[in-house]
Amino acid sequence: MPTFNGIDLRKWFVVGEKVRPLAPPIQNRLIEVPGRDGSYSFGHKLGVREISIPVGIFAKTREEKLKKAREVIGFLVTKEPKPLWFRDEPNVFYKAKLSGETNLEEFMRTGQTTLLFICPDPYRYDAIEKTEFFVNDQLFITNDGTANTKPIFRAAIKQASTYFSIKNQHDKTIRIGAPATVEQTEMVREELVFQDNMNSTASWQTADRADNGYVAGNMAADSNGFYPESFGDPIEPHRWQGPSLKRAIGYSLQDFQADIKVENLNVDFEVGMIEIYLLDANNNTVAKIGIEDVWRGTEQMIAKSQLGGTNGKWVFQEFPSIGNETGWNNFNGLLRISRVGRQWEMYVARFSPSGIHLTRRYFSFNDVAGSYMVPITQIQVATRSFPLRVPTEMRVKEIKIFRINQPQPVQEIPLAVQPGDVIEINTETSNLLLNGESRVDLYELSTDFFEIEQGINSYELYPKGIADVEVRYRRKWL
Repeated sequence: MPTFNGIDLRKWFVVGEKVRPLAPPIQNRLIEVPGRDGSYSFGHKLGVREISIPVGIFAKTREEKLKKAREVIGFLVTKEPKPLWFRDEPNVFYKAKLSGETNLEEFMRTGQTTLLFICPDPYRYDAIEKTEFFVNDQLFITNDGTANTKPIFRAAIKQASTYFSIKNQHDKTIRIGAPATVEQTEMVREELVFQDNMNSTASWQTADRADNGYVAGNMAADSNGFYPESFGDPIEPHRWQGPSLKRAIGYSLQDFQADIKVENLNVDFEVGMIEIYLLDANNNTVAKIGIEDVWRGTEQMIAKSQLGGTNGKWVFQEFPSIGNETGWNNFNGLLRISRVGRQWEMYVARFSPSGIHLTRRYFSFNDVAGSYMVPITQIQVATRSFPLRVPTEMRVKEIKIFRINQPQPVQEIPLAVQPGDVIEINTETSNLLLNGESRVDLYELSTDFFEIEQGINSYELYPKGIADVEVRYRRKWL
């Protein structure tokens, strides 16, 4: 019973006797030396494994046969390798993708063809991923597979530190940040100065205006955040309208970062606009960022950011990239805006169900003229729809604002991790996720992405006692 990408091939085909090589092609590296018998061996390289599966389709008519073939081929052609399983090997799978050509005329005449799958990664993988836990900052793993394998480490940080590292038995090290010298003082670069879980509107007050429309209706809150309870009666002339609230941050911030978690669900042709304004002490807009669906008869979420008021500088108005199937529709994710010196940066990302940042976009603007340098003191949220249109489901779920501090050269060193952080290190892709966000910039330059070797492996964590760490991996077989 071959199963590819979750599809049982027997539901579509009569499956013949498959051809699987015992091992992938082995290409020995040999160098001949004149006057010497034989060759010098410099190891070997494994080639691409190929798996052939003869199949047939029975149908009453030529048209029915073609229809069935067209339907199934759409599921079998994939951009990346997908799991390929066989009933007689229930404990392992191959990472395969369809390759080669199928002679359509021969297939239509005989109803038979051969599906050729290639495995660019020639190994077989354990069906069940193993998970093991560090105890007292140490871990021993015995890998009884027939090849080295690449682990994924996940660390839940319990104590603040300027660095975090994992070392194996060969002193190869994966490191984030750097240890502090005895002369250095630890400091917080991103200092949390404002946090609101948006469970109550009690500390907020109604805003007096919003760009491109009206403030109307009522904002409510529950355990999942702020949401528009009503948008108010239609106001003439029709423009975007809905509730908007603001509150003081409690500080006057020059260098800052604001992280806002929002949700804007738009899958039935609804329209809706979420905007976050950063205001100065005189209620003037310093910057705003938002996400919205403003289109008739289509589903298209767009993100945007503008500096200054309505006549200010647009930094971006962005659709997801062409060819991205989901883009930002049904958006549940993060809007971020920051200013350090004269450099503005914006970031938009959608969350996966597990909290990983997807469909990420970065934007920046260097305010050389210093036109948008006023300190921010307030934050405003606005959720709006258009009169006589069905609104999207909108929520503002959390707001965090950080003061950005710059370390003094030599004397100070910034903390790399803080309590509550979750770090995931994927040694196969070299990616590092910090709380779901890709942050490969945090790696120390000497980092070495070691494998779990065949046999006994040992690992140790530094500094001691700052994290609960687990490792996930799959054994590999020829």
